[in-house]
Amino acid sequence: MVDEQLSPLPLMTFPGEPAEIALPLRQIVSAALKSDCRFLLLGHSHGHGDPAPSTADIRTTRLLCRMLTPLRISLVDHIIYAGNARFSFREQGLL
Repeated sequence: MVDEQLSPLPLMTFPGEPAEIALPLRQIVSAALKSDCRFLLLGHSHGHGDPAPSTADIRTTRLLCRMLTPLRISLVDHIIYAGNARFSFREQGLL
């Protein structure tokens, strides 16, 4: 998260299993509001070596975007890492 001056805000991490993590969307939105965040960058890793987003990744990202928009918080990107490979929702036109 970054504020209006593009200063970084504390990193948020959430535990999960190697195969799946359920993002706590309410916690993310709440933390963004409490820190007066204006921009959010979401990232996670895929342990199986393929950075392609799952259907759940896409659905959750779109839902988070819809939740943030009326709050004037921009989801800058959602990046999935897998080894040396990565997938950017922004670069692929999914944001």
